[in-house]
Amino acid sequence: MLALHKHLERNTFLVGDRFTLADIVVAAALFPLYQKVLEPRFRNAYFCANRWFELVSQQPTFKEHLHMEPAQWCTVARKAEVAKVEKKAKEEKKPKEEKKPKEEKKPKEEKKPKKKEEDEEEEDETPKEEEKKNPLDMLPKSTFVLDAYKREYSNKKIEESTQFLWDNFDPEGYTMYWCSYKYNEECTATFKTTNLIGGFFQRMERMHKYAFGQMLIVGEDAKHEILGFWIIRGSEIPATMLDVVDTELYNWDKIDYSAIEPHKQRIQQILNWENIDGKECLDGKTFK
Repeated sequence: MLALHKHLERNTFLVGDRFTLADIVVAAALFPLYQKVLEPRFRNAYFCANRWFELVSQQPTFKEHLHMEPAQWCTVARKAEVAKVEKKAKEEKKPKEEKKPKEEKKPKEEKKPKKKEEDEEEEDETPKEEEKKNPLDMLPKSTFVLDAYKREYSNKKIEESTQFLWDNFDPEGYTMYWCSYKYNEECTATFKTTNLIGGFFQRMERMHKYAFGQMLIVGEDAKHEILGFWIIRGSEIPATMLDVVDTELYNWDKIDYSAIEPHKQRIQQILNWENIDGKECLDGKTFK
């Protein structure tokens, strides 16, 4: 994994600048690992390899045979099942023991009741700590089902999925944000910027249930910027998201849903990976 990660720090694909058979073969070999073994605490260190695997696994030619969304990646590594080996012991015939003469039975002594020691039967049970509930799970139930929108976005045309968003969005339960990178002057190579976003998404693992985001890289290869559109549970950026250090690298501007009309066209352009403000869309990543 380390060798793959190092190679992909400077390359988008394994061979050249295009998707090739090499990518398919290696990704297919890694597929069961991402499915059952590579849990977040292990794979997060290899964010370049993760970015590449996600990119390859979303290619139509790959998805025809093997399909798995990032949200379905392994969360807890499966333990190997140890095969139980049955040992067949040969019964050895033991020589018959000579019968001993029966001893006369002694009168049974009355059993005295044993004193119970105070600590003898005490069980050393420590109460299990309850898992801390995410504060976002304790918010009032929303009429907007985020997973339903994600399915619409993945399976239907942008125009249809966006209409679903306008028809069902609940501004009481969710908030929309414009997102922009604070240090665009440092964005001088598209593949590095793609890795930057990929690393951010990997560290946002705990937010998949509560957020949807679309990040685009627009401009030129040597000079570009990152911008995006997000839907996040609650009325503020949650603590779970603030714990991710990358969050501070971006500006987060709330969109007033009561005045959403002027924003609708730009939101649809971002969701559709179109050119923005006359700047070419070089690449993008979807958090869902």
